[in-house]
Amino acid sequence: MQVNNSPAAGGPSGAASAFAAKSYIETAMILATGDEVLSGITLDTNSHYLAQVLFGLGIKLVEVRQVGDSQKALVAAAKEGFDKVDLLISIGGLGPTEDDLTMVALADAAGLPVYRDEKVLQGIKDYFESKQRTCTPNNYKQADFPVGSHILANDHGTACGALAPFSWQGRTKYLALLPGPPFELRPMADNHLAPLLRAYVHTSYRDQIFRVFGLGESRVEYVLQPIIHRYGELKIATYASGGVVLVLLRELTLGPEPSETFLACAEEIRGLLGNFIFSEDDLSLAARVFELLKTRELTISFAESCTAGLLSGALGAIPGASEVFKGSIVSYSNEVKIRQLGVDPEILTKEGAVSEACCLAMLRGVKERLDTQIAVSITGIAGPGGGSEEKPVGTVWIGIAYQEVEKALCYRFSSDRAQVQRMSVLTALDLVRRMLLDLPLREDVPTDRQ
Repeated sequence: MQVNNSPAAGGPSGAASAFAAKSYIETAMILATGDEVLSGITLDTNSHYLAQVLFGLGIKLVEVRQVGDSQKALVAAAKEGFDKVDLLISIGGLGPTEDDLTMVALADAAGLPVYRDEKVLQGIKDYFESKQRTCTPNNYKQADFPVGSHILANDHGTACGALAPFSWQGRTKYLALLPGPPFELRPMADNHLAPLLRAYVHTSYRDQIFRVFGLGESRVEYVLQPIIHRYGELKIATYASGGVVLVLLRELTLGPEPSETFLACAEEIRGLLGNFIFSEDDLSLAARVFELLKTRELTISFAESCTAGLLSGALGAIPGASEVFKGSIVSYSNEVKIRQLGVDPEILTKEGAVSEACCLAMLRGVKERLDTQIAVSITGIAGPGGGSEEKPVGTVWIGIAYQEVEKALCYRFSSDRAQVQRMSVLTALDLVRRMLLDLPLREDVPTDRQ
């Protein structure tokens, strides 16, 4: 719902003058409200999203707290937040029902009276009329805002948000109120709140993220230890994320250009981690492979057993995947391996489905039948049962064929079934990346990097 979004739209106190008296925002706290969050009925993905928004703005997130639908609890939590941070962002509780208490409770905590914005109220009535629905009086409360607010338009609903400055113990603080539904909160945060906050941040973080596959987090951290200590003024941190390790390089900056120190450190990270870095932007491993295939105008096909189509799903989820991905054969049973991929029954009898010979036969079969330049095959024991002393759970063969090269490599993945499947998919994608970039299919960090 569109509203008058100028600072002067904040009611009778004259919000324009309040916002003109700039006070910088350095720290923030997120207050996720609602009994449904505390009970676990609703997963709080909003805080995760807002953390990234704040991160991008250079605002340090100090705390995320969850509070139920209690006015007393909301007020107490807000006041504690005002003592700690410059900006308090609340999520949820802006609806028309009796348990939607956030707007009034937090305005009260900040010592701000509430007023009814007639333009917003008319917008709510127009919204209901456009949907041929009745606007009942309890919806009117969604036009109530703390005096002095900058109203944040809701492009996907009736619950507008607000950003309100106020005085707390002699300092200017900021209260942001956002709706709970993610499809309403995210565009409001990106399109309306973030641009406002940017004017109140005098420093920013410059970040470079290196995405790494093939080394565990502890190994990555060990390799980087010398420069972590040498570049003490920079932050170098590692994070494990679904089989991938993220290396964050960050500096606090006042200027638009990276410092020489930042650039030098980034170059050292590249030198230390080398071929294990698959991306220096937001590209996933699957997206990186898609990019390489598309650039080289190559097609690919998969033969999957223990991953049951997960590899196909990873590549197929990328928009435009049909340009490079011809298809796959999910051959979970031996019968399908024989009939659809042409695996010799004798291989299955003598070597078994989880073997180099079967992996190569699946590879040749799918490459020939789907007529692609590149093919990948996966066969293994995902568990929890089915393993043996010779072939324990987590044993996976992955094959790759490109031009004159045919390779089948054996891996031993640990953990549960889902993790074995996940690591099989990521490893297969990384093999494609390495093959296309003419990198070693298997390597370790050289000793001179440690």
